[in-house]
Amino acid sequence: MTLLSSPARPLLYERLGLGRPNRRWLYHDAAGELVGAVLRWETRPRKTVRPAALIDGEWAEGAMPEPRPLYRLPDLLVAPADEPVLVTEGEPAVDAAQAALGDLAVVTTWAGGCGAVAHADWSPVAGRTVRVWPDADVHGERAARMVAAHAHTAGARRIERLRVPEEWPEGHDAADLGEDEVRQVWADASRWEVLDVDAALERHRARQRAQARRAARRRRRATPGPSPEWERRIEAARALTVADVGRLLGCGEPVRRGRELAVRCPLHEDHAPSLTFDPGGTVWFCFPCGLGGDAIELYMKATRLDFADAVRELTS
Repeated sequence: MTLLSSPARPLLYERLGLGRPNRRWLYHDAAGELVGAVLRWETRPRKTVRPAALIDGEWAEGAMPEPRPLYRLPDLLVAPADEPVLVTEGEPAVDAAQAALGDLAVVTTWAGGCGAVAHADWSPVAGRTVRVWPDADVHGERAARMVAAHAHTAGARRIERLRVPEEWPEGHDAADLGEDEVRQVWADASRWEVLDVDAALERHRARQRAQARRAARRRRRATPGPSPEWERRIEAARALTVADVGRLLGCGEPVRRGRELAVRCPLHEDHAPSLTFDPGGTVWFCFPCGLGGDAIELYMKATRLDFADAVRELTS
């Protein structure tokens, strides 16, 4: 079934009043089956982009079910294990980079834009070298950090990020370069920074531990006056580990990740456990979210309760 002749045509085109799309990019699952698409209309003053999903043989407006496959997933799965993976932001950048690089790399992206990195299934990059090419703006840098975090969680062997030149215009990406220029960027090792994700995680955890200590001091000053019952409740809540709170929040059982344990993060769509904590279970950190703290703070963030109400619920 083609996208243009499917039952989605009236829904996606006439209903939106956009007519026939100028471009489309198709998404396939691991078996090579068509599961979704991204459509683009060159409307003015800005382009219009809409997702579509193929569900039970019929096209419908809206994003694909999660976890969403990476763009060009079948090509990624059959690529040699030593062939690097280049991740860009957006399908046009993928097409431009792939045309320029040929068999030097397999190029991919995720569906949904810079805020949807966590909704993709990154497991196919396990064991591979991953290079991340950010868009030249603050959103691109944030998306690149998210991609690096998820690639690390998925088990990527090595992760590199392009140092975006300061002279590039806002929003610049691979689609704005000629094929020779893309190949020059790819071949220039000085442009690519090797990311030590473990070291970055440890720096983040150290900051989170310090913030957790400061937050605990502030909470003690803001909580109800001392009483034997309230002190007992606080001590009981503090005795809970991150794993205990994770089970209450439906995060699943912890899995071993090196010297640490990990569960699915309740603060974002997490298809591979990315909330890590020490074996003692006292301090947690989620690299994709950029958040961390102690077990009580995890419950507070997930339930949006203040400290006193969180302690009451955890000890009721």
